[in-house]
Amino acid sequence: MTAASAADDKGTGAGAPWQAIKAGTSASGAIRAKRSGNILPDLSSRMIQRAMTNTTQTQASSVQPPRRHWPARLGLIAVLVAVAAFVWGWGPARRYTQTGAAYGARVACSCRYIGGRSLPDCHKDLERQTAWASLSEDAGTHSVTASYPLLASQTATFRPGWGCQLAPWTGAH
Repeated sequence: MTAASAADDKGTGAGAPWQAIKAGTSASGAIRAKRSGNILPDLSSRMIQRAMTNTTQTQASSVQPPRRHWPARLGLIAVLVAVAAFVWGWGPARRYTQTGAAYGARVACSCRYIGGRSLPDCHKDLERQTAWASLSEDAGTHSVTASYPLLASQTATFRPGWGCQLAPWTGAH
């Protein structure tokens, strides 16, 4: 870089072309402005490039990309909906499984101790809705227990002359 061009960049050199443009007193700039109807002074390409570079650097450093919070919010909403559905459906699900377990225990007990069939064979007699219940037998007390894990369990006991009777329900509302 020469001393004249360095002086031109700083604006201290004699006859710096951009000083006249900046002040708006350049003859060629005034003539061009009158012809085009433009009120802006004539700008050199060096000044335009410098202005664009400064603007681009300022914008790039100060503008940050928008943060994307929607995936986290969507996940939180999904969890809240799942918890609400679980809480809302827990009571009815518990009551339905308690009823299904009672039905399964009663039918399986009758099949086993009145019909004299094996417990796996009695499991086939259960309705489609109660087929998910697991059956267990206590041969000593002549009882059959039907249960849905973590939800409900019910026992039916065979009594001669009375048939299979369910144990009283506990915890059902």
